[in-house]
Amino acid sequence: DYYFQIEHGGLIRLYRVYVPKAYSPDKAAPLLVAMHGGGGDMDYMAKDEYYGLQTKAEKEGFVLLFPNGYSKFASGKFATWNAGTCCGDARDKKIDDIGFIRQVVKNVYNQMNIDKNKIFATGMSNGGMMSERIACELADTFTAIASVAGTDNTTSFKPSRPISVMNIHARNDDHVLFEGGAGEGAFKDESKVTDFTSVPQTVANWVERNS
Repeated sequence: DYYFQIEHGGLIRLYRVYVPKAYSPDKAAPLLVAMHGGGGDMDYMAKDEYYGLQTKAEKEGFVLLFPNGYSKFASGKFATWNAGTCCGDARDKKIDDIGFIRQVVKNVYNQMNIDKNKIFATGMSNGGMMSERIACELADTFTAIASVAGTDNTTSFKPSRPISVMNIHARNDDHVLFEGGAGEGAFKDESKVTDFTSVPQTVANWVERNS
């Protein structure tokens, strides 16, 4: 595990990088950017007992990048992503999370031997929504995304090229409702979320964008 902080957009931003033991500078490795849910942080997303990403990275040989969303706290706790119409302070303050993700991926690419054709993003809930926005705006950099419990809440962006998208969503999700809207499990302050796009509409959006 390596911990970094950089200045971006006038803010101090945080991220972690996990390098599997099998990594060798002589061979280009895939890179997976994994983003936490709203109100979480990079350390929570990096808990292997919750998400199993380090175990998978060791098995498959990919490098893991855990960026931290915007937080008003120096610790980076209780962070959110500006994924379009959601969520929280990151959205309300119009935080440049696309620019931040582009920068940290570039940093890792410059520090390590990364396969530029195998850069992926995934995320949970608000982090899944951020991966949807990445697919819309950073298709020149990312190969594919997998959104877990998040839907497409972008605002009229079109990817520069077709990009592979996987959406994983529970029908009984009480935060981001499968059929659209915010459920009882979402933020208690309704102003911090949005009327979430449904999973069927999210899929339809990508079918149209990817032709």
